[in-house]
Amino acid sequence: SQKETECEALVQMIAGSDTTATAIRSTILFIITSPHVYVRLQNEIDAAAKEGRISSPITHAEAQAFEYLQAFILEGLRLWPPAAALYPKVCKTDQIVCGVTIPAGTNVAWSPWTIMRNRDVFGEDADVFRPDRWLGSHKTKQMEQTVMMAFAGGSRWECLGKNIAMIELNKVFVEVSASSLLA
Repeated sequence: SQKETECEALVQMIAGSDTTATAIRSTILFIITSPHVYVRLQNEIDAAAKEGRISSPITHAEAQAFEYLQAFILEGLRLWPPAAALYPKVCKTDQIVCGVTIPAGTNVAWSPWTIMRNRDVFGEDADVFRPDRWLGSHKTKQMEQTVMMAFAGGSRWECLGKNIAMIELNKVFVEVSASSLLA
């Protein structure tokens, strides 16, 4: 319908640019308020630059090889989900969710801010920006699946811009950091 088309167009414009910009801004806020995280990320980028593992501009594949950068990005998405509004879906049939019966016609939504701070998934310090939770044996499939819910991951409605957003996130922090080295 006309109304559905207008709503979809608006969502695409907002989702396509504003959410990635939000992820960048919030993650920069986390890094400037966490000096130890900044130093560790900068050291990883400096070492890669010294070893010649960074193109100009960095490629997505090169950035994906940076373990701490990946942890940093996931932690930024987790602690400040870029699309934090409730996005309801309407049940067409009666459903049982977590043992609760949801009648047909009910709007069902989730809160990214709550889900991304689940202590059972992310630990007792779930309210703290700590990229180390994504390193080594600390990282779990459940953590990854939960954070990818920011892109509606695992559903048929997964964000079409997820891959572009991840490319942008992978590149921007290295490029900003590398440009500060040249300044």
